[in-house]
Amino acid sequence: MHGDGGVRLEGRLFGSGDVGVALAHMGGGDQSQWFGLAGHLYGGVTVSEQTRGLRIPKLFMAGEVDGEAGDLLRVFEETAPEPKEVVTLDTGEHGTDILAYADVAVADEFRQAVLDFLARI
Repeated sequence: MHGDGGVRLEGRLFGSGDVGVALAHMGGGDQSQWFGLAGHLYGGVTVSEQTRGLRIPKLFMAGEVDGEAGDLLRVFEETAPEPKEVVTLDTGEHGTDILAYADVAVADEFRQAVLDFLARI
């Protein structure tokens, strides 16, 4: 869906019921900033429930010491169905900050993992 000025709008649906809450992130952010609160508002959805039906190829990447994201990477590795690839990077940076602030070799590994994954699917 597109909003005013052709800005692309995306969203996620958590839970079910008769009442909905729309959460919008600030500029420079992304949807994931709301996932914790969204899970709390709708009784929580476990990671295994989020990925259980995804039979498409999946690539999960995070920094080894990226706190919650690193922990979540291990959960995806254990619970997501195949086909999947899991890449742990030697960084504490998060998301696109890996490309901007991580060691150049780690940023290159990130880019190459994405390119290799796309070449295989």
